Amino acid sequence: MVADQNQKTQVLMVSAALQGHLNPLLKFAKYLNSKGIHVTLVTTELARHRMLKHAAAATNPLIKLEFFSDGLDVDFNRESDYDLWLETLRTKGRENFSNLMTKLSQHTKFSCLILQQFVPWFIPVAKEHNIPCAVLWIQPCALYSIYYRFFNKLNDFSILQNPDQLLELPGHPLMEIQDIPSFILPNIHLCFQKVLAEFFAYLEDVKWVLGTSFEELEEEVLGAMVGDGIRPTVTTIGPLVSKFLLGKKEEEEEEENGVSMDMWKADESCLRWLDGKEMGSVVYVSFGSIIVLGQEQVDNIAMGLLNSGKPFLWVFKRTGGSNVELPSGFLEAVGDRGLVVNWCSQEQVCFPIIYDNFF
Repeated sequence: MVADQNQKTQVLMVSAALQGHLNPLLKFAKYLNSKGIHVTLVTTELARHRMLKHAAAATNPLIKLEFFSDGLDVDFNRESDYDLWLETLRTKGRENFSNLMTKLSQHTKFSCLILQQFVPWFIPVAKEHNIPCAVLWIQPCALYSIYYRFFNKLNDFSILQNPDQLLELPGHPLMEIQDIPSFILPNIHLCFQKVLAEFFAYLEDVKWVLGTSFEELEEEVLGAMVGDGIRPTVTTIGPLVSKFLLGKKEEEEEEENGVSMDMWKADESCLRWLDGKEMGSVVYVSFGSIIVLGQEQVDNIAMGLLNSGKPFLWVFKRTGGSNVELPSGFLEAVGDRGLVVNWCSQEQVCFPIIYDNFF
């Protein structure tokens, strides 16, 4: 919807300081900007701390950045204790975000609060402030369907106790145990399973769920959700990607949109390394900003890449306080066949589809 020229439509967005969660919100904010809608994007002080360390300042008059404390010092290593971090965000972070909303609302009337599914505790904050709430679902609609059915006990998930069974859900192909999302598997990622359980408990106070997908891709899943009366169902808005992926020059996009929320400095050497690689020839390995690998896992990945004989690009993000390292002699054994970087711009390195495998 295009904003009325005589009245500025204001939208509030909020996310935890996780790069893969901030990126889609920021892209959606830029899309709303193109319709004349002003956005205030809120995240925690940790994001500001990292942005100031690793990214140049950039501004956009239609996107305002605000920050609140998640209840922990910015130097605390959240990756070392996700349970503590999420509990603090759930309690102190929620309180601090509510106080910030009160302050911002003194001067700005917000039409809507938009958040993603991994900060469910802010849904009741929107209700307390009498602001409609929307969710930007940043995973496939199929996962929304699976999670909804699991947490609301709509279907039989006995496969979780009997792994030899098959899981049959409306709109989905038959699934084996290895096809099940890890966030609902027993004894795995329990802190994030709790977050999703809370999200679906608060869902009745959400007015819209916006999916970063499109109907033609997930038609059967979306149709089955409507047929089973799942509410709110997902309204697809299309993938949120940078415009250079659609043929627009990158410098034009930066000039138009301005603001960036990169929390780590991308290693541009990988772009030069990829030049000249054949289509479908490179293995790309990245586990994002949440997953923390143990030493045994890193050793196994390194062994697999070494034995594959294929060129590879591995994004191996070092976290504060972690003692996990690449195996001794690994880089020397690989030589020029592989490249390991701390962080990269995934869209830029994946734009030329030269990858044989993607992890």
